[in-house]
Amino acid sequence: MAVNFKRFVIYLCAFIGPLGGNAVLALIPTLQATFYVAEAEVLMAITLFMLPFAIGQLFTSSIARVYGYQNTMIAGYLIYAIGSALGGAATDITIFLGCRIIQGIGFALVTPVTIAILGDLTEPGTRGRYIGLLNAAIGGGIFLGPIIAGFFAVINWRLAFYTLGILAICVAYIFWFTFKDMKFDTRPTSASILIFELKSVLKSPKVILLCTSGFLTFFSFIGVISFTAIYISGPPLNMSEYKLGLIIASSGLAQIILALPGGLIVDWIGRFKTGFIGFSTGGVIALSFTHATKFSHFLALAALIGFSAVMIWAVLVTLSVEIIPDKKIYVASIFNSLRFFGFAAAPIALVGVYTSAGIGGVYFTCACTFIINIIILSFIAKS
Repeated sequence: MAVNFKRFVIYLCAFIGPLGGNAVLALIPTLQATFYVAEAEVLMAITLFMLPFAIGQLFTSSIARVYGYQNTMIAGYLIYAIGSALGGAATDITIFLGCRIIQGIGFALVTPVTIAILGDLTEPGTRGRYIGLLNAAIGGGIFLGPIIAGFFAVINWRLAFYTLGILAICVAYIFWFTFKDMKFDTRPTSASILIFELKSVLKSPKVILLCTSGFLTFFSFIGVISFTAIYISGPPLNMSEYKLGLIIASSGLAQIILALPGGLIVDWIGRFKTGFIGFSTGGVIALSFTHATKFSHFLALAALIGFSAVMIWAVLVTLSVEIIPDKKIYVASIFNSLRFFGFAAAPIALVGVYTSAGIGGVYFTCACTFIINIIILSFIAKS
């Protein structure tokens, strides 16, 4: 099959995870009313999806090397589909949260493999633009997740999870059909060799710095978006689920529209200059949220922070397949694991800041992490 079509299938594979992971943000009031729980318990649905998703990716590289990219991906989608279906049928918050764990485990088997395959399907001189399109697919999931969830919330929120399960099975089949005859650098090997290769990757200072940057980047973005969702849904703003979904979705829409230009910027001016621009812009935008008081303000700022995300992720994901090219599946697994730990940690770590210092404290903390990332990126550039 044509390389462009194979890339398209990889983008489709990357789309499903954030579609389900981000949908819960638009369902916070609905899930509270369904399960008779507080906001904090509903937010655990994000953390309990992201923690197994993050931890599981540490093992994905070894699983993929032994069992093959294709088998690993298909197994991941089937597990994700089961978790989605059971989540839609959940009768209490405990069962629902357990199903989110299953979803997270399933998609942990998918994400690093998609990045590694895309690395095999691209050349260094044009890789930034294709990574940009990968980010567009992820942004599409972020964009459509809240909209689909908000739509189904009006009818029955459970339909959103059943739909996710069906989509996961369809994508698994499309992936299998497209890549069933493609050969990758995977082979049966001993545990000692896998551990040796993993240790050699972990000894690289660039890998450690890159993973730290990924953690802090997701921590910042999710901190801003998730606590904005909580803040605007309560008094004094009391915005509707529909407006809440649009604000969250605007960040994803910006990533879809600007992903290719962001990737082209990476190819044109270089990885590190683009990263410095992205982190600087993100810090300024995070502080600007402090002054937002209207729906239009939040909508515009969410779109702008989505633009900064385009540049940052295009740089970091591109570096994850270039730092150690012959071990990119290991680097992609570790990088994705730690960056999604940032996703999982943000709601828990920042709840104390939100309680004691309000939404302004959350925005200030997230702005500081963007600045720290500039320092980290400068160390990567020099090392």
